[in-house]
Amino acid sequence: MKNVSDFAKKFLLAGLGAAAFSKEEIEKIAGKLAAKGELSKSEAIRVINNLAEKGKSAQSDISKLVRQEVEKILRESAIASKKDVDEIKKRLSLLEKKLAR
Repeated sequence: MKNVSDFAKKFLLAGLGAAAFSKEEIEKIAGKLAAKGELSKSEAIRVINNLAEKGKSAQSDISKLVRQEVEKILRESAIASKKDVDEIKKRLSLLEKKLAR
């Protein structure tokens, strides 16, 4: 059981790098450990599922953080949003119609 804990710690210590591991890569590593007798087959399956889930969660957290930061930067900058541009286009169109009369 100590090997499972050490194996999981190595992946978790990689932080964001853990999210970069594909399920196939995790399966390959766990398969090698199982073949060496360092993990039982059931432990290897549990490790694979656990790490794959943590990877998905980390990717989701990273995406959320990036989205929040981009939104913050856009709010604080003088860049118009699509909504702003659409509203200006609508107002411009109305003004053009009034001037055409």
